[in-house]
This record gives sequence, structure tokens and C-alpha cells, in this order.
Amino acid sequence: MGQQVHMKLYESERAVLRAACDIYGAYIAAGMVQIGADKEGELMERAIQTAISMARRVDKLIQSDSEMPGFM
Repeated sequence: MGQQVHMKLYESERAVLRAACDIYGAYIAAGMVQIGADKEGELMERAIQTAISMARRVDKLIQSDSEMPGFM
């Protein structure tokens, strides 16, 4: 059994993790992931980087209410 890990993810980190999981799940569904193969880690990293890139793009394109000048 592996070592127990404790972590606290912020809301934005949880959102990116969910997106990365969805992307990685799509890789699995498409038959691109073979458990135990070297490519497994590569595709996991690719899913994470894709989710981060998407989050940055959305952040750049959309200004939320809390980012508006004078918002309290």
C-alpha cells in the first residue's frame, strides 16, 4: 500500500484537475493509454498541460465579475 498523502487543492486547481481527468479519460476511451506502458505517463502529462493551457486561454478571454474594476 502506498504512503498516505494529504493535500488541499484550491477551487481553480480542482477545476484544472477535473478537466485533466476528463481529457485523460478520453485518451483511455480512445484506446490511447496502455496501463503500465511508458506512454501512460506521457499522456497524463499531456492531459494536464492541455487543461492548464485551456484554463489560461479561458482566463484571458473572459473577465469575471470579481475581476471588474470597483467590484466589492
